[in-house]
Amino acid sequence: MADVDGAGIIYYGSPLRWSETLFGDWLEQLGHPISTMLASGEATPVVNLGVTYRSMLRLDDHCRLQLAPAAVTTNSFTLRCSIWGPRTDQTAVDVLVTHAYVTYRRLDPTDAPRVEKRALPSWLANALDASGTNKEEGDHL
Repeated sequence: MADVDGAGIIYYGSPLRWSETLFGDWLEQLGHPISTMLASGEATPVVNLGVTYRSMLRLDDHCRLQLAPAAVTTNSFTLRCSIWGPRTDQTAVDVLVTHAYVTYRRLDPTDAPRVEKRALPSWLANALDASGTNKEEGDHL
């Protein structure tokens, strides 16, 4: 019920939550859970987002989800979360999320953190490359 609106149709924000859950699980499988990254002053903030809804998903639909890299730059990466529903072989929803890789630190506990974009660390770049990506040049932060 939490994934649909009052009409029993998928709530527009649900695929974003699903994508975020897959991303967090993937980082944990790589040995770099988000909590550990944040504790060490690393983060992957979202800098761009797009969602395409191709067909309707409804209450009680069983969906298949896949997370895969779509593009990688020196200091950012885009992940595609593809979601298939039960009634078609085409994706019902595609979520594209671009993350920057940054480090941050607080000079004073009362100040906003100082955020600096960085090159992707080797563990992240290698994991994205192993998954297959379309390489692009450029920055996103």
